[in-house]
Amino acid sequence: MSTVVAPRAMVKDYAGVLGGRVLAALLQALTFVLLARAAGPGDFGLVVATTGATTAVSAAFGFGFGPYLARIRSLRPDSTVVGDLVRQNNRTSVVLGAAALVAFVALGLLDPRFWALAPLAPALVAQRSSAVWQGLAVADERTRLFGAALSLRRLVLLVGLGLLLAAGVDTLLSFAIASVVSESSVNLFLRRRLASSVPAGEGRTLRPLVREAVPFWIETIAGQLRNLDVLAVTVAGGTVAAGMFAAASRVSSVVNLVPSTLATVLMPRVSRYGMSQRRATAAAVTVGTGFMAVVLAGIVVLAPWAVPVVLGDAYTSAVPVLQVYCCGLLVLAFVTMINAVLQGAGLARVVGRASMIGAAAIIVGVAAGAATGGAVGASIGYSAAWIVQLVVLAVMVRAVTRRTALSPEEDR
Repeated sequence: MSTVVAPRAMVKDYAGVLGGRVLAALLQALTFVLLARAAGPGDFGLVVATTGATTAVSAAFGFGFGPYLARIRSLRPDSTVVGDLVRQNNRTSVVLGAAALVAFVALGLLDPRFWALAPLAPALVAQRSSAVWQGLAVADERTRLFGAALSLRRLVLLVGLGLLLAAGVDTLLSFAIASVVSESSVNLFLRRRLASSVPAGEGRTLRPLVREAVPFWIETIAGQLRNLDVLAVTVAGGTVAAGMFAAASRVSSVVNLVPSTLATVLMPRVSRYGMSQRRATAAAVTVGTGFMAVVLAGIVVLAPWAVPVVLGDAYTSAVPVLQVYCCGLLVLAFVTMINAVLQGAGLARVVGRASMIGAAAIIVGVAAGAATGGAVGASIGYSAAWIVQLVVLAVMVRAVTRRTALSPEEDR
């Protein structure tokens, strides 16, 4: 296999993933706007906090199989490990759904609103199954399929939510039902197109697969723990502060498309071709970070006008929250791209450790900020935590590279 990555091929892959993510993010933003206006700050904060918590549980049951599969497939396309990963992932997904359903029923005894969100349990089963299929699509450079799946998920969710709300169904229940239909549709879509390319497994049990996927599992868990930021704000500052923080964080998520898309494309390519394209990789990270800086600066300037127009006057207090939050998003963008390069180059364990420290810093930071300064304080804590993670990552990488040269074949 050639050790040279054709720039045109990389651009094509990037365009395929970015196109799907742009459409998906726009649909997601519309969904959150619709949900925020229908539910109000209190219920909207509860929905975002709940989905963040359930997705974190999903990551714990995912064992990092999605990104690990992408790396294995990139290194050895005919590896039987892929078949065993798919099989074990399906089994653990069912366990996840059962555990989530029990949790929703129990929480409903404390707050009946959780009973309306109970359909999110089967949605998580489909979501976990789809994660592995998405990893396979990226590794096989079927980026159009990957992008189509992302768009389909958000489109079905938006249309389903709109139809159910128009029919007079309870807002929380509408979101939960639409989520089930959305995740199930994506899972069926991917399975029908990728199942035939999966080699038969060799009957590997769960334990050895988890042991090999641990570095990616840790990084995935850290990423999902960061989604507990709204929950932390809810506990420390109340549901109204959480609603303002959630509005700023979730609606602005569209700007993460550039770094997350570059990360999706870079990781399997660095795994497959090594670091033979250092200049191209460095250029991609530099351009991505610069573009994010320009976009985020525009958001800061336009926020006082855009937030009341898009979300309504009830969210006017979210303007300074969003402006401060953008500072953290710039650091997040850079760290996201660097993490992908390091994972592909064999430093997945370093990325995992730094990500866990960063996730803890975010939860502590937003909670402390919310307790002392409300939603604005939470945004300050969020931005500061990303700086902490960047510093930790730099120190760890420097320590490793002093001991040994980078090797794409060995995860450290």
